[in-house]
Amino acid sequence: MRGRKATAVRHTLGRIAFEIPDGLPDLSDYSYESRDRKTVLVVQQAGDDDPDDASALLAAARTRYEGTLGPTIIYSDPTTFVRGDGSPVPGAEGEQRDLNDPSKRLRFALVAIADRRGKAVLMYVGPAGPKSLALFRQILGTLSFVSDAGAQPRPPIAFTRRQAARLLFCAPDEWVGPVRLFFCSQIEIRVSIAEPMAKEGDIDLSEVAPADRVRVFDTKTRRIESSDRIGWAGTWHVADGADLKEVTIVHKASIELKGAGVVTLVAKGPASEAEPLRGTWDALDHSLRLDREVK
Repeated sequence: MRGRKATAVRHTLGRIAFEIPDGLPDLSDYSYESRDRKTVLVVQQAGDDDPDDASALLAAARTRYEGTLGPTIIYSDPTTFVRGDGSPVPGAEGEQRDLNDPSKRLRFALVAIADRRGKAVLMYVGPAGPKSLALFRQILGTLSFVSDAGAQPRPPIAFTRRQAARLLFCAPDEWVGPVRLFFCSQIEIRVSIAEPMAKEGDIDLSEVAPADRVRVFDTKTRRIESSDRIGWAGTWHVADGADLKEVTIVHKASIELKGAGVVTLVAKGPASEAEPLRGTWDALDHSLRLDREVK
C-alpha cells in the first residue's frame, strides 16, 4: 500500500456501503441462509494459490467437498449453470444424506467463477426435491461483478441485492447474511452491523494485550453529529506492558447511520504502519453511507 495511491473497492453490508483499498485481503465469511436454516449458500473467495481456470477451480472444490462429506454423498455429477450475463459456468450437482438425520436427503450444487475480475466458488445446500435447485439457478441468474457498472438488474420480487467480496447477486429477502466483514494484512479492518451503539470511549483492548498488561499511551475521542449520522470516533495508542517497544494504533467509531442502523468500525495496526492505517481509516470513514439500492 506504500508508494502509490491504492484504488478502492466498494463493499456493502446490510444497508450500508463503504470502500476498502484494493489489495487489503478480504477474510470475511460470506454465508447466507434461510430463516429456518434449511437452505444455505456460501460464497468462498479463491486465493492467489487457487487455479485461475474455472474448471480446475471447480475440480479442486469438488475434491474438498466430497472428501469432507465422504459416505454421506449419494451422487455427484458435473453440470453447467448460467450466470447473470448469460454465460455458462462449470458446476456440479448432487445429493447427500443429512449429517444430523441420515433418513433425510439434501441437494447440493457447486459453481466456480473465474476471470480477470475475480474468482470464487459458490456452494449451495437445500432440501431435496424435484425443484430444489430452481432457487439456486435463479440466484445465479442475477450474478455479476461489482466492476460491471450497470449490469445488475433490479432484484426480483421478494429478493434483495447482496454483495460477497467482488460478486453481486440477489437472494430472498428473508435470508440472513453476514453481519460483519473483516479485512486483514498488517492492517486490520472490521465493519459490523451486529453491535449496539457503544458509549463514547468504550473499547475492548484485550486483542492488543491481556487486560492486566495493557498500557494506553494516548486516547482521543470526538463526537459525530450531522444530518445523516450521530455517534463518536476515537484513537488509542496501546502497548503490551510486557514489551513496550511494540505499539499498536487502534481506531474505533460507533455510528448510528440514518436509515441503516448502528455501524461499528474498528481499524488497527502497528505504529510502523501509522500512515497507511490513517489513510485507510479516513477513506473508510469518508466513504460510509446508506446504500440506497438495497431495500
